[in-house]
Amino acid sequence: MYGIQRWSSRVAALTALALLAGATQSQSAGPQDLDAALAAQAPQIVRYLREHGYKNVGVLKFLVARGKGALQDNVGTLNRNLPNRLEAALVLALPDDEMGLITRASDAVAASGNKRATHRTAAGRREFFRINPQGFRRAWGNEEPVRPDAFLTGEVRLASNLRQVEVKILAFDRQDPTKLATVCTFEAAADARTLSEAGVSFARARGTQEPEESDSQIVLAPKSKFVPQSSPEPELPSEDKNKNNKFKDVVKDMPVRLDILMNGKEVEPGEEGQVPEPKQGDELTFRLTNEGKETYGVLLRVNGKNTIFPEEDVPDLESYKWILEPGKSVTIKGFQTDDKVAQRFEVKPPEESRSLAVEYGPHAGTFSLVVYRGASKGEETVVMADERRTRGQRPISRGTLMPKGIRASSLVTLQAALRDEMQADAAARGKTRGIIAAGQADQSEIQRVPFKPYPTPVGSLTIFYYEPK
Repeated sequence: MYGIQRWSSRVAALTALALLAGATQSQSAGPQDLDAALAAQAPQIVRYLREHGYKNVGVLKFLVARGKGALQDNVGTLNRNLPNRLEAALVLALPDDEMGLITRASDAVAASGNKRATHRTAAGRREFFRINPQGFRRAWGNEEPVRPDAFLTGEVRLASNLRQVEVKILAFDRQDPTKLATVCTFEAAADARTLSEAGVSFARARGTQEPEESDSQIVLAPKSKFVPQSSPEPELPSEDKNKNNKFKDVVKDMPVRLDILMNGKEVEPGEEGQVPEPKQGDELTFRLTNEGKETYGVLLRVNGKNTIFPEEDVPDLESYKWILEPGKSVTIKGFQTDDKVAQRFEVKPPEESRSLAVEYGPHAGTFSLVVYRGASKGEETVVMADERRTRGQRPISRGTLMPKGIRASSLVTLQAALRDEMQADAAARGKTRGIIAAGQADQSEIQRVPFKPYPTPVGSLTIFYYEPK
């Protein structure tokens, strides 16, 4: 079920939202955010790997669950981008290149076609070391293939109240793949980015960040209770009070309406945000309409890929967004590959997963929508504070080991490039990452415009079209 949370105090609401947006956390405010926690744990993970004598280590896709639910490989983009972020944290923590980090190991596993490889069983773990190592390469140096000695993976569990997340880092090796060892376990704050990437849908009523004198409310999708970790401790509504609430209540409170069309006909999501699985040859179209009174930037992803210049390794806040003024609408028929061309969507669901199998490819089986409003002139202090706070974590947050698209020649060069990225002018981020449709829909002509988003989204929707059987 989902919760509706109200604050009668304007001061309490403003404080909670400001803290959620990224004010510096004190120890008493709770756990660190996920990127800060990864940075803090990385040295311990590196020590573990070096003590075991591993020379080449890969990081595999994580499994994610909500509360006491089953661990899944397709809740959203968190399954894949969290391992990428761990890769970046480990590179920054390495004291030398005695141990190599295999980048994007899951991609190599998926490309191998070995469907028996799954880190969830002893037999499945053996299969990783039978895969042709041609696809396994270090994140720096020459591109010679390497043979992996061990793999890291992880389990992520969102607390039932969605205030925090527990992460367990696991390892198995070539010498004894039957053993799945726990490297470390830690907690982090479940901020807005983590929730949206984990497939949690939520909307702030009226799509505003600063509540009026009247009550503010946050509405959540089924099975979710979204409470800012820094807010007072309000009483959560009981499930009995929410038994009639549906996913459509979340949709109703989003300032931007998302219409999904299959072969020209609108498809309405079910009670938990699910739509029928597209069939081969189906024509998929999305229509975004701004029903609010402010300008919004909308990040629309299909299977984790941005629909604008298909990006996968860029955090929501820094990603290109469709910019919609009040009352404006845009129809999206494919991935916008340049300023004049879009490649039509071709959604190919993977084979049905077996009970313990893991789909290591990038497929997520989701359509996701994250909505940001433009920051006002008076909010520049809040935005700049968020940029300063996250600047040191930027390489981890992005999760890419190819800054500026260039492969590093050595570990030292890669670390230097990542640290240079830390010092980049964060104030410039997002200024040119807005896109508006400038021509006819069939021409798919776009125009780039400045857009400075407020750091915390006003809402997020995740639509599921595929679920492993």
